[in-house]
Amino acid sequence: MESANRTGPVHYRTAAVGGVNVFYREAGPDSGPVVLLLHGFPSSSRMFRDLIPRLSDAYRVIAPDYPAFGHSAVPGRSAFGYTFDHLADVVDGLLEQLGIGKFAIYVMDFGAAVGFQLALRHPDGCPRSSCRSRVAPAPCSAEAPSGPRMRVPAHTAQASR
Repeated sequence: MESANRTGPVHYRTAAVGGVNVFYREAGPDSGPVVLLLHGFPSSSRMFRDLIPRLSDAYRVIAPDYPAFGHSAVPGRSAFGYTFDHLADVVDGLLEQLGIGKFAIYVMDFGAAVGFQLALRHPDGCPRSSCRSRVAPAPCSAEAPSGPRMRVPAHTAQASR
């Protein structure tokens, strides 16, 4: 990124995944490396509205809204199991529809549980992950990296691999 003010076009799309209409924001070149942005609670992909265009010059950015969040459909509880595993199934299904097999993830808060499910499912397809959370789930808080190149603020847990 040459400038923090650089912007690119953001596309607003929906896809039917497992019978649920999932809204997502997409930007950047189709051939670029993929960055998957997973939002927190109670939020949506809108939380990344300023970040997406800034990344879009070098990356293909995908930021979905989970079912019952943002602009995605809200299936009834009897029709949809609202578990992190099932939310990961939906995001995984979206990635499959988009032809994405390799991606880096940036997760925020609630998105960490979904993102780490995806990372476990795709160990070769998810070479990098980053977690930003005040209350981090166990995989994110186990051992935060530190050193001269990475400073970990006291209020933030970070993980990368």
